[in-house]
Amino acid sequence: LTVEKNISFGLENRKEISREQINKRVSNLIEMIGLTGFEKAYPRELSGGMKQRILIAQAILGNPKLIVLDEPTAGLDPKERVRIREQIKTLGKEAIILVSTHVVSDIEPIADHILWIKKGTLLNQEETSDTNLEQNFLRIFEEECVK
Repeated sequence: LTVEKNISFGLENRKEISREQINKRVSNLIEMIGLTGFEKAYPRELSGGMKQRILIAQAILGNPKLIVLDEPTAGLDPKERVRIREQIKTLGKEAIILVSTHVVSDIEPIADHILWIKKGTLLNQEETSDTNLEQNFLRIFEEECVK
């Protein structure tokens, strides 16, 4: 499927949304994720970061109030990591974003709250403005390794 078809897929069979509304929503999302000009491109023609941005567009297609992202910057070059982080930050103004990641530096500049969870157990919770997250991560990790 092309970029625009990948993004629109989730709305294709919804009778309450017209073709015109779907096309407008998809066009707006493509512009938002910075892929204008790639509407007819296929995934094999795109970089890893471009593919990640398509996944984000798919996730927000229906204007959800909660978005869960698992390792959204995995395998991306530094420039794309920053772009994805900025998109997540923007999305966080309109929805609750839950990000699962092992890379603390990816979420530190964009998160309001950090929850440290291991095997379903909440280990720690903190506001990002209060602390040095990297040091806390290492401390919590060391404590868990001793157990």
